[in-house]
Amino acid sequence: MAYAPPSPVDLAKVFESGQYSDLTIVCRETVFPVHQAIVCSQSTFFQEVVEKDFVTGLSDIIDLSDFDHDSEDISRMLSFLYNSQYPYPAGSLAVHVNLYAMGDIFNLPRLSKYAKSKFKDSLTRISDQKAFLRLIPRIYNSTPEPDRGLRDAAVWNARVNYDYYMNNLECKDAFHKVLQILSSRLSGYLNVLDQVGSLGLTRKSAQDFDPQTGDGVLEITKIASLLAENQSF
Repeated sequence: MAYAPPSPVDLAKVFESGQYSDLTIVCRETVFPVHQAIVCSQSTFFQEVVEKDFVTGLSDIIDLSDFDHDSEDISRMLSFLYNSQYPYPAGSLAVHVNLYAMGDIFNLPRLSKYAKSKFKDSLTRISDQKAFLRLIPRIYNSTPEPDRGLRDAAVWNARVNYDYYMNNLECKDAFHKVLQILSSRLSGYLNVLDQVGSLGLTRKSAQDFDPQTGDGVLEITKIASLLAENQSF
């Protein structure tokens, strides 16, 4: 009888079934039976929690209910650990923003990288620019200040669609509110305008902003120039 090699393990089905689980993750009312070999090998956050619980003799239960993420996002994160991808509704930028931030919280750089690629891809097909604008504060507030991951892509999209915002009343109002929020993060926008002028940077340089290679200076340049154009708010 010919030798038949074993079939590869379908980790997605292992996650769905919870079979042979040796760790439980809880988020409010939802319980996720998971496997230490899968979860802890990819996240030092979970590794450290499990090792601490082993030393202290606590049960193999990790409660994430106090974190600012719902059970659906926790499920997506765990699904990624098993399947290197996560399910999401078409056109939902918010999911990618949430999962990107979770990659930082739970020390999962692969998750952040994947969420970033999906966020950028979704930006090219977004139909609701107003929803995008409302999402910008979350992009800035959910990650550490030096993290440029989603911010550069968001700024690029805002620059590309600037004329559309100015010609759409609802988007224009939302855009002004976003500018107010972002300007509060800078060290006084008048000082920024002075800096922009002294550097000789122009609106054209902001228009050419590339999210793949851009940096914080161009972001400040663009925000400052837009503030200067919209002082009426």
